Amino acid sequence: MSKSFFDGEDARVARDEGVARVTWNSKEWMPQAIEAFEDHIEFGIPFIAEEMRDILSKWIDQPHSPNAWGALSLVLVRRKQICKTGVHRSMKHVKSHARATPEYIRVS
Repeated sequence: MSKSFFDGEDARVARDEGVARVTWNSKEWMPQAIEAFEDHIEFGIPFIAEEMRDILSKWIDQPHSPNAWGALSLVLVRRKQICKTGVHRSMKHVKSHARATPEYIRVS
């Protein structure tokens, strides 16, 4: 039997490989982004990744790839610095097409 195109485990593996690749290619930017996060994102105030990007962009250069912002969010979740609130909100940037995205909160 052939594997389904919709395989959740394969999707997670592909995601993790993509995040590892973009994180590796952002090895100079990522520590700067984490430091800017720690310095400028407040505890207890819910935000979406798009809002975090807007705040951090005032303090750091743009990464080599826009995918690095998503990798940053996942790195922060894995480091237990942010967690999802369970709420989804619409993005505001035009290129984001108002798609729903998880809301996070800084916890450490």
